[in-house]
Amino acid sequence: MKSLEQERTAMSSVTLALDIGGSSVKVGLFSSETFASSRALSQRFGEVQILGRAFTDVKNAVFAAVSSALNVGPSFESVAISTTGSVDASGVVISAGHYTGYERIDWSQLLLPVFPAIKRVRVFNDGKASAWAEYRYLRGGATASHVHFVIGTGVGSSVIVSGKLIDGDSGEAGFLGHTRVTEEETTICSCDLQGCLETVASGPGLVHEFNKKSPQSINDFDDFKNRLSEGDAYATEVLKAACRHFGTVSAILVNGLNPRNITFGGGVVLGIRSAFAKLGDEEWFLRHVREKVAHDAFYRSANTTTLCFGSLDNDGGLIGAALLAAER
Repeated sequence: MKSLEQERTAMSSVTLALDIGGSSVKVGLFSSETFASSRALSQRFGEVQILGRAFTDVKNAVFAAVSSALNVGPSFESVAISTTGSVDASGVVISAGHYTGYERIDWSQLLLPVFPAIKRVRVFNDGKASAWAEYRYLRGGATASHVHFVIGTGVGSSVIVSGKLIDGDSGEAGFLGHTRVTEEETTICSCDLQGCLETVASGPGLVHEFNKKSPQSINDFDDFKNRLSEGDAYATEVLKAACRHFGTVSAILVNGLNPRNITFGGGVVLGIRSAFAKLGDEEWFLRHVREKVAHDAFYRSANTTTLCFGSLDNDGGLIGAALLAAER
């Protein structure tokens, strides 16, 4: 039978992790013991859909996720949140352009009064959380540098240099999805501009670019993925252009940082991989990004940087938020 102290230790080692994305909240339990042994979550719950584009919809989904986890999961006192948008050093969400009203939000002030069992809430940008998870998964060592892209409704990213997650002077370092890559007219980015990497390489961006070229329009990324798996020429052309843009940005990073690894994850990457797996070429995306990096980057730097898919699929934000909550 466990002592009271053992029970408290077990409780404190379990963290409820939430990942607020463009359409849903992913939910899982993290324990340091499970991650140390298997590099995975200890338990995964079903996603909670975000039913609209107002912050109230986000709040309702988060509250539903926490309530459900408290009812069916083991006891926990800590919540770690990975979220779209800019997050300051204190964990306040400064803004998240994908949702209206998601500005100056302190999740601690919202959750603690409603859920007394919760004692701590930590919040991080989703790109930073996912990057930290992938870095820790690969166990590159204290001197390793790493860049990670999360491609979904937007393009999240972050940079780790010599084992340290780079925040920047105002906490905005690593927002590579807002790098201007084209002067052509694109969809409007979450930052309200056009031409960002996010506008041509995210799920909605790929759909928008496809509909500009193809006489037959599509509705969403699932349609785009299906066109890829069918070998559609317009879908392939659009994705090739996105790969070139990723290659251009990656080459700048290779020349400037010479990272050991650049990894690509998120729902869009998983979809692209599955589409090309049906065609017998799961590495198609990486091959085209690598070709552009090899063309643009200084060859000695490029030869020491590995470009690969992320290892944690859609769990990166969950795991990274929990790791950062424990380690920062």
